[in-house]
Amino acid sequence: TTIERRYKADRDFCFKLVSEILGVQSETNDLKRVIRLGKKEQSENRPILIEFRTSGVKNRVMESLSKLRVAAEEYIGICHSCMI
Repeated sequence: TTIERRYKADRDFCFKLVSEILGVQSETNDLKRVIRLGKKEQSENRPILIEFRTSGVKNRVMESLSKLRVAAEEYIGICHSCMI
């Protein structure tokens, strides 16, 4: 279905961001949850919430954020969330 394809595309994008752009060694199962936030509207980009399986992977991602400059073609912002 369309929802499943969109979910897979979001997950693939996040995995590519983590492993290729940020250079953090990880596996696809390190992404515990990938969720689009907000309502889907045609002209608006929505943020993606990523939950990692371990805090170690999350910490390595946060330490590698300076590498985001190479991803200038896409608007990417990452923030540290303390929500559980």
